[in-house]
Amino acid sequence: MKEFNPKEFKGKNVVTVKIKNYQGLRYIYDWDKTKKIYRKRTKGKKYCVTKKIRGQQQERYFESFEDAKTWRTDKLGIDTELSKKTFGDIKNKYFQHIKSQIAHTTFKTYQNNSVHLCFFDEIPLEELTAKLIDQWLEDVKKESYLKKCKTTRLSFEKEIKLLKQIFNYYTEYHEDSFKSPLKRRHAKDCIVSRENYLQAKVRKKQNYMTEKEQELFLAFLKNDPREAYYILALLQLHSGLRIGEAASLFWEDIDWQKGKASICKNVQFAKGKNEESKIKWGTKTYESRWVPLSNLALEALNELYSKSTHKQGLVLSSHFKPLQYKSIQNSFDRAFKALKMPYRGTHILRHSFSTRFQMLTQDQFSLSKILGHSSTKQTEHYAKITDLQVEESSKRFNESIGEGKVLPFKAAAG
Repeated sequence: MKEFNPKEFKGKNVVTVKIKNYQGLRYIYDWDKTKKIYRKRTKGKKYCVTKKIRGQQQERYFESFEDAKTWRTDKLGIDTELSKKTFGDIKNKYFQHIKSQIAHTTFKTYQNNSVHLCFFDEIPLEELTAKLIDQWLEDVKKESYLKKCKTTRLSFEKEIKLLKQIFNYYTEYHEDSFKSPLKRRHAKDCIVSRENYLQAKVRKKQNYMTEKEQELFLAFLKNDPREAYYILALLQLHSGLRIGEAASLFWEDIDWQKGKASICKNVQFAKGKNEESKIKWGTKTYESRWVPLSNLALEALNELYSKSTHKQGLVLSSHFKPLQYKSIQNSFDRAFKALKMPYRGTHILRHSFSTRFQMLTQDQFSLSKILGHSSTKQTEHYAKITDLQVEESSKRFNESIGEGKVLPFKAAAG
């Protein structure tokens, strides 16, 4: 082809020119500043291809003319390997991809949530539409389906989030022109009962142990023959550790002089019958941190150390192996039940520490670092704003304004 007159293209750095007899295919020309002419590109991506996919104009660039022509004529415009893959195939690829990147317990949770997505498994991913997601939500919210679920379902938010993650994975790693069929309405339509959902949300915001409840809980566990549960509770209530972090603490991790512990490991608790709990290096966020220990926790640890026959390795163990999560949970739940407290599980202790720390210090940045969060937004989920905290903040605000400074209203003109 002939060189182009720069005036024809108004001096643009890059232009594309139609290739005769090949609809949607164009040559790429670059502006030569020295000779003031356009030259056909000879290295790198030399061809520009455009076509409509699902009603939207898409554009891609190729080095090879054959690759450009193939993509242009391909019906779906997606990778050949995955062109006929179903949602189930992509879902499995996604799980393979993330398996080594996230915590074992999180991976298991994702797999459990994916059971509710089997509705889409046989559908080709490119044929999955927003209306199909609407139909799925209608089906899973039916009373007949909800009865099959072992627990009361208030929403299918987790499943919607998982769908979004799978679609994002497919776009990122396989086909960047793929458009997710998820719509904003799905985030609202996934809620089973709006009233029950909002009530549960309110209860969750108020879900933390008061200072008095914490004292009673610790006193009850202190009478347990196995003091390991008492120390675990101390580490959670006074330092905000995750239960897996507290259960994986080594004697070598404790700095007795500075009164703090290095949190660099986590217990991968066994979930199935044939699994064993294992200690894994790295925390949930893959970052180690130093956490201050309370005087009470240090005293309890020091007393245990003096009685212990082993001065290295696990602080709390069962036959030199990590404690089982079920035994910890049963011990805590037994205490809650005996004290007639409306709590269950272990994570409530971490929430309670966060709320108490936030209320006493008002220092959310330090709290975020202690908890091992990557952002303060995560911390907001843990630290509940109590009525007492609101009252104290309002009191300090009123005191800063001062008394006796309110000007009298002038009488209205008669």
